[in-house]
Amino acid sequence: MAYGKEVKDFITATDNGRFFVFDTETTGLKPENADIIEFSAVRILNSGGSFTLEDKLDIFINPGYSIPSEITEITGITDEDIRREAVSAAEALEKITAFWGDSPYVAGYNSKSFDHGFVDKLYKENGMKRGFCPKMHLDVIKMAYEVSSKPFKLMHQAELAGIADNYRFHRSIDDAMATFDVFRFLLRKYQDADGSIDPAALTVTGIKRWTAYGLDRIYVNNTLKISIYYDIAEGKWMVPTGVQEGPAIKTIFDFAGVTSQKEFLDKYG
Repeated sequence: MAYGKEVKDFITATDNGRFFVFDTETTGLKPENADIIEFSAVRILNSGGSFTLEDKLDIFINPGYSIPSEITEITGITDEDIRREAVSAAEALEKITAFWGDSPYVAGYNSKSFDHGFVDKLYKENGMKRGFCPKMHLDVIKMAYEVSSKPFKLMHQAELAGIADNYRFHRSIDDAMATFDVFRFLLRKYQDADGSIDPAALTVTGIKRWTAYGLDRIYVNNTLKISIYYDIAEGKWMVPTGVQEGPAIKTIFDFAGVTSQKEFLDKYG
């Protein structure tokens, strides 16, 4: 898997060291006409592939103008929050570089396409001409593209990981924490994505229908902690790479006490 090599290289490079998972909330979609209003990062210790959250940074940044109403609606961040708690862009940069140093190892969710550009703008507009230059930058959404299933938004991947209820999405500290959890969830999928999973190792522990965020699915809980579900809207099973669909469905049907797809949907759909 192409991105799997980058994932492996990132973990190897940070072994017995630290990396930072970061996220931003902004006043718009493009750095050319928008700015960061909240920056968050968490510091992670990598001890031989075992990851420990060590510290957090979460700051509001004053953009120098009123926050658009649609941004407040999405994030909950208000002009009053900025007046009460925000620091200037220059102060924010001092706090950020003090937290993660000059050239950190970083990870984020869709961060190469989005967050990196905003952080780079913050650096360049506040005296750091070379901009934001991390040693390595891992984009967790690319992991999802390779080993997970749609939808690929952070909230939905967090739901697949079983941790969505822990976070308030579209606030950068929660998104950074959720990204760290999703990173670990997807990392386990890479370990199983080479086709080495023995179908006999799959043990079903529960089946439950789930409807939220416009989705309608029947999830299959299992001892391997991998995401298997039937998407009712799309009318198909979703199983991770490395799991043989036929034997997996037979195991699911045996647990459910049914012998066909129709019986399965009649029971759980």
